Amino acid sequence: MRATPAMHQKARADAAQAFADVLHASPNSNELRFLLAEALHDSTFGGGWHGDGVGSYNMGAIHSYPGWTGATFSYEDSHPDGTHYLQEFKKYASAIEGWRDLVHEFYVRRPTILAAARSGSADAVATAMVRSKYAEGFGASEAEQIGGWAKALQSSLDEIDSQQGAAMPSITIRVRNPQGDNIGLASVSDDVAPGLTPLAEIYGAPVMIAYPNGWRFLQFSPDVTIPAKTGHPYTPVDQQEPVSFGWQSGVAIGILGIVVTIFVGTLQIQPGRTAKAA
Repeated sequence: MRATPAMHQKARADAAQAFADVLHASPNSNELRFLLAEALHDSTFGGGWHGDGVGSYNMGAIHSYPGWTGATFSYEDSHPDGTHYLQEFKKYASAIEGWRDLVHEFYVRRPTILAAARSGSADAVATAMVRSKYAEGFGASEAEQIGGWAKALQSSLDEIDSQQGAAMPSITIRVRNPQGDNIGLASVSDDVAPGLTPLAEIYGAPVMIAYPNGWRFLQFSPDVTIPAKTGHPYTPVDQQEPVSFGWQSGVAIGILGIVVTIFVGTLQIQPGRTAKAA
């Protein structure tokens, strides 16, 4: 099964949410890319299972082990030498629960994988995966197993990176400083602001308010202001009435928390300014 652009977009949003839920921080680009790459390779974002695995929401082909009290399903797996065996795998109640457990197994239980992911190296991540016993792979030697995983991860990363620009709509918005002066334009996509498109459909295109220390938020209307990060150092804009979301903005629910990590230092403001203002 091949992942569709819609699957890529949902996986990116769910993986970022799960990372934030488990680690209480937003993932950086490489942390998110390798989490997605593992799930794409092992399960096509949970959609590649057959038989009893269908609907398991098991993103990383995670085995059940003593102490797991949740549901399981039986599925064929194989050792590096090609020997096949029947294995119990974890089964989850929802996609987000599957992503959360992948974050836990991939990054929390195995911090060497998290450190390797931050380096951006597929070889380093593959090495950490094999040596931490997250995955066996194929091949008679450790070097062969690591090489196979590095190749698989890089293939997934290439697909993920190719989808990032194509799958994520972008909106050109005005940028203002806190005093209300127009200072340029920025192109913002759902990739760096999950939920941007459905919110813009409801409230219209937002304005970016850019503070000198790098903090950003989107103002959709005088009464709808979305912080870029939790712990915003400025007094929130008073809202006249609570913000409510319809079904069409489902991907944006929770946007007031750390789900929306809106503006990274690479986002460009034109002309002559960057999002990381001096």
